[in-house]
Amino acid sequence: MKRVTARADLDAELARYRAFEECLLRKFAMTDFGLAFEAELEYIWDDQAPGDAQLVADVSRRVTMRFIRPVRVEARFSPPPVAPGGFDAGSWGLVELALVEAHEKVRVGNLGVSFVWEHDQRITIEFEAVEIASKP
Repeated sequence: MKRVTARADLDAELARYRAFEECLLRKFAMTDFGLAFEAELEYIWDDQAPGDAQLVADVSRRVTMRFIRPVRVEARFSPPPVAPGGFDAGSWGLVELALVEAHEKVRVGNLGVSFVWEHDQRITIEFEAVEIASKP
């Protein structure tokens, strides 16, 4: 697990994971009695493959981002219309991220990121530190 407390390190970690472009946000939840938030992402890229080779879902890996001492969380949801019959396992595009980006408007001494979707949906969080861990 890597603990990040500086903007340059946060930018480097996001670049390491290709800004989680086209990855899936599986979970975003408050933990530790509100002292942390946890995001679980499904990382789909094969970092060993040449070019932009993607992995299939059954061999992807999970990346957890644990945001320590959050000071602000904002969410804007307006998911696209769901096809007749409702949401099902084939509707994974609803949780597919466009990217995760460092947030520019943060309080002094804090970091921030935004989880951004292609449709008008975003979660922005400001925090003191983030712990990032990956597992197969």
